Amino acid sequence: MSSTPARSTRAGNVARYLSRYAEADALHAAEQVKDSYQRALVVPCFDESPTFLEELLPPEAADLLIVIVANVPDNADAEARERTAALLSHLQPDHGGIGVLDAAKRIHTLTVDRVSQPVPKNQAVGLARKIGADCATALWHRGHVACRWIYNTDADVRLPCGYFDTTLPERGVAIFPFRHRGSDPRTQHKADLYELHMRYYVNRLGWAGSRYAFHTLGSTLAVDAEDYATVRGFPRRSGGEDFHLLNKLAKVAPVHSLRGPELIIQARESQRAPFGTGRALARIKADRDYLSYAPASFQLLAKVLAALEHASKSGKLTLPVDAEPILQTLGLQTHFAKAVDQYKTQSNLDKALHDWFDGLRTLRFIHQCRSRHPDQPLTHSLVELFPDLAGDSAASALAFLRQ
Repeated sequence: MSSTPARSTRAGNVARYLSRYAEADALHAAEQVKDSYQRALVVPCFDESPTFLEELLPPEAADLLIVIVANVPDNADAEARERTAALLSHLQPDHGGIGVLDAAKRIHTLTVDRVSQPVPKNQAVGLARKIGADCATALWHRGHVACRWIYNTDADVRLPCGYFDTTLPERGVAIFPFRHRGSDPRTQHKADLYELHMRYYVNRLGWAGSRYAFHTLGSTLAVDAEDYATVRGFPRRSGGEDFHLLNKLAKVAPVHSLRGPELIIQARESQRAPFGTGRALARIKADRDYLSYAPASFQLLAKVLAALEHASKSGKLTLPVDAEPILQTLGLQTHFAKAVDQYKTQSNLDKALHDWFDGLRTLRFIHQCRSRHPDQPLTHSLVELFPDLAGDSAASALAFLRQ
């Protein structure tokens, strides 16, 4: 009972992934590691303070290798390049990859230089995360890291007490809970609004019955190395790499939303990624209503998902009339016809339908619903759905949705 066929297949995927798809600079960096560690933590860094490590780690951190990918996109301005180069110099004072952060606790750093060779602007943070996670996967595969879970975070995060002591599931991906913390009341208010939008979206997906109702923040993830390799790692994208990784993982492994402990993410405006929290905060006008998807869009989604469940059992697809034009655009009817011919059992057809109508197509569906159900003030939607929130602040609504 040392290995099941499924486990053997996943283990084989790691060797195959490393030999065919892993980043070359990740494998080169891994070769510099001679010691062994209990865990590896991956942190991509672009235009960050050289002192970020002082606040990143929880007090119990020990026997840890931090894989830092210092990177600049090839379209970065001169000042950002200079600041990232200064960070790299701080992390590599002797121009070597391995640094000692805390000798007594055996906390070391392994820094990958993608400042000298900038990353393509259209790959940016996705490539940086992939390099770091590929390196951690290689180190686990070679026996230099004992824990097969790849911890991923960002330089603007404060990891909580108990983070590394948290019992993780048997496999798949674990998503740690989080909250944003602003440096001033105005920033905090904007962060609350954006986080409320994120939580509202996930809450409504869950209510509708979607299998993709989870948060997709790269700074909150721990990923099983075998499952990471199975889906060929982080996609090389300038943004949304976390969303797309989870979208792939959800089709082959469980996605677990942990109850604790809670990460603190620094709320700050940023133009570094084409979308995401930093750019969203920069766009928010704190003195105006924050618009988000209408509840009616999720009600229509629930009907579609119920129709898919019925179709997997009956082999016949009957869709809500209001949703048919959107689903025709997405290609559901064509996919269903092919799936019915290919998959002869209910379970296989069910998986084929929900793998196709995944997190990305769900998001596209909700976006296209806007033509019929325009965005509306988020506070209005929340009161419509949860009348007890009437008159409460964004912070109170957040507390409610964090439960």
